[in-house]
This record gives sequence, structure tokens and C-alpha cells, in this order.
Amino acid sequence: MTTFSSIGRSLPRPDGGEKVTGLTRYAGDVRLPGMLHARLVLSPHAHARILRIDAKDAAALPGVVGVFGGRDLPIPSPDPADRNRCPLALDRALFTGHPVAAVVALTEAAAEDAAALVRVEYEELPAAIDPLEAMKPDAPLVGERRGGDEAALGMHGAAGAGQALQEPTPPNVASTAHFTRGDVASGFRDADVVIEKSYRTAMVHQGYLEPRAAIASVDALGNVTVWATTQALFYTRSEVAEALGLPEHRVRVIATPLGGGFGGKFVLLEPLAAALALAIRRPVSLVLTRTEEFLATTPARRWTRWRRPSGWTRWSCGCAMPSRRVSPWPMAGHGRGSACASVWPRSSSSETGVPTRRSARPTGVSAEAWASPWAAGWAASSPPAPCAGSTPTARSASSWAR
Repeated sequence: MTTFSSIGRSLPRPDGGEKVTGLTRYAGDVRLPGMLHARLVLSPHAHARILRIDAKDAAALPGVVGVFGGRDLPIPSPDPADRNRCPLALDRALFTGHPVAAVVALTEAAAEDAAALVRVEYEELPAAIDPLEAMKPDAPLVGERRGGDEAALGMHGAAGAGQALQEPTPPNVASTAHFTRGDVASGFRDADVVIEKSYRTAMVHQGYLEPRAAIASVDALGNVTVWATTQALFYTRSEVAEALGLPEHRVRVIATPLGGGFGGKFVLLEPLAAALALAIRRPVSLVLTRTEEFLATTPARRWTRWRRPSGWTRWSCGCAMPSRRVSPWPMAGHGRGSACASVWPRSSSSETGVPTRRSARPTGVSAEAWASPWAAGWAASSPPAPCAGSTPTARSASSWAR
């Protein structure tokens, strides 16, 4: 009997032929009869009140079909706390790159030229830029208070664990959670040394090659079809239907081949494209530029700050490692971190009896090759030198035992 195995064999990708020959059609390649093109007007401010939108010059440009603000869209119940239900800012721009208007024209060039002619009058407001400052009770209010989107978190693989803390929180703190494993106090008491350090991480974008795109059309009966670069087909349909106030059976979403997503392409442009098509009754294409992609979409990770004391014993990798994490999470997970609300998950854990690096030396690796400054430090019954570039603070175990 012959056993078939694909291990060690070169197998062609099912979509490889179309891609290398240029036959694959992405959302930005969709062309419909009578299709119009949209371009966004973005806020240059981290936090500002929108006083006036002057679209007179833009509307007078040849080829322009319409200029739309947040209140001009056929969205029955806009919710400023959710960009899916409020794709254009209403009264306030909450981050640099927040879309405040959309221009629809016959060509992409005309839409881009008209968008540059839209004049928006702002009143700049204090911006909560630093997450720790944003958590203070008197910090500038940066958004409507709303909990996290559990459906979106679930699609990213977030486990529904942790205990939500029922404690008074400042206005900009969206939620708190406490994860506990083991006995941290006991771990600190058993530690030979406790090292505390604060960490900061930068915002990171997914960097997919294909920018976000959504093309929407409306038939004679008012049914909506959306071609989208989405990783969540049915979730996108639900969000578009809810934003437009339509039953789901009147909304069809076609997921086009994805030019990269990495967990970043769920729902963002689709409700706006559908609303524009519904308002004009013609197909509308909205394809972001790379600049708009970086400014107006949802980055993979927002900048965070961590404070982490860790307790160490001479013969274990770690006996207590609580951490406190502060992260901006604007508008239920959408947008950039310029004037965003903060989510403050806190975690603590305690583990004992973890094998040391020395005792876990792989087979065939000499002790000399496996030794490190950390191992040498513990062998000498003294805490090791910190890694280059780090400035940890060492505390005695007794100072942490509470």
C-alpha cells in the first residue's frame, strides 16, 4: 500500500497562478457601471471641536457629485463611540487622521482635488496624549465611554478570561481586568532579589501591501452589495446592516482576495462606502492611500506602558512576576492613539519550581556555551548585572512582601 505524504514536496499554491500572472482582482480592482470615487478629509488635530465645514469650493469643482459630513449620511442612529456606526466625525475629531468629511466625484483625481478644497474650522481642545496622564480624573475627556467590543476581541483570539474590576474608574478608563495565577506575595517573600523596570512599546501597523478598500452599490429595491477587503465576512455584513438600519438579508458582502491583513482588516470603510452609495444611489469606491492607511485605520498594536517588578531566586527562572499594563484603546478599538481612551488591564502571576537555564541545558551543548552572565551571577550568590541599556531597580524581597 502506497502512503501519500506532502512532507518534503513542493506543492503549488492554489492561487499562485492567478497572482503571478496578475489575474487576481482585489477590491481596488472592482469596476462597476457608473461607479464614483470617494476621498476622505482627515483631521490634522489630535482633539478638536468641529465648528464648520465649508465645502463650497469643493462642490463647485467639475466632476464632484457631493461632499458629505457626518450628519449627511443615511445612518439612522450614529454612535460617536463606534466608528462603524459613525464613520465620519460629528462634533469632535478624536485623533489625528479622524475622517470628518468625504468627497465623492466622477474620478479619483477629481475627488482628491476636491478634498483638498474642503475647509474645516476647528477649535483645538486639550488632548490626552500620555496614557498615564489620560487616566487622571481631571484629564481631558477623549471619547464617549463604552466597553470593549467582545466580538472583535474574539476574532483576534482574545480569551474571555480575567475578572473585570467593579471599581470607580476615571472617565477615560474604558475597562479594567485582573488576572491572577499563584501567590505573588509568597513569591516575593521567597525571592532573593526583586527587580523592577518600566517598559514602553511603540505603535505598530500591520504593513499589509494592499490598502483597505470598499466598493458598495445599491440596486433598485434598496439592497446593498459591498465588495470589501475583510477577514470577517459575516461580521462585516452585520455591522453594515446595523449601521444603515437594514435587515441583514438586504445586505450582501463579497470578500475579495486579500492582499495581506494580519488581523487588521475587519470592518472600517464598509459602512461608510455603503452609506455613500445609498445616499447617491450609485456605486461608490473608497480605496485608501498609504498615508490615509497609516493615519485613519486600526494599527496592530497601540503604544503601551508596562511596569513590572519580578522576583528571582538563585535557582529558578522567576518566582513572582506581576505586571501593570496601560494601553490606549480609542473608540471601542478603532483609531490612533493621539487622543484615545485608555484600557488598563492589570495582571499578576506567580510560578515556582521552574527549571533554571543551567538545568535545562540542551543535549549536545557544552556547559561553557550554555553559561551566561545571568547564570554566573546566580552561581556567585549575587544578582547578575543588568542587560546592556536597561536600568532596573533592585529591591529586597521584604520590601515587596505585603
